Amino acid sequence: MKRDLTPLFLSKQGVNNGGINILRSPQWAAIQEKHIDLFNAGNISEYWKRVTDEFWDTVNKGWLDDAISRGDSFRLVSNPADPLKYFKTADNGVDFLLDEAGNKIKSIFGREVDHLRSKGFTIRPDGTATR
Repeated sequence: MKRDLTPLFLSKQGVNNGGINILRSPQWAAIQEKHIDLFNAGNISEYWKRVTDEFWDTVNKGWLDDAISRGDSFRLVSNPADPLKYFKTADNGVDFLLDEAGNKIKSIFGREVDHLRSKGFTIRPDGTATR
């Protein structure tokens, strides 16, 4: 019998059988830098809308879909019922940022929760997402 010598990491980015898969992407900083002129001009809501839209579309959604396809387990570290986690807030951590139509801008976490639910997952009170 051949022994599997692949090390088990508690957490790492990418496939991590038996461990925790965490998304840490250099694209987050690159996308923020790409739209920094909006931030510097004081258009904070538009800045965060563009940053979160682009990161979700180009990085995060695909990463989450890959994890779903592999049959990975999900454990949320934030409370999805907490609107301060579900939506993007201003620097004070209290006031919600609004888009041009007056709607709250969803955080990346909020988008992840919605996506998991759209794929048939139920978020349990202990933070696990199950099908």
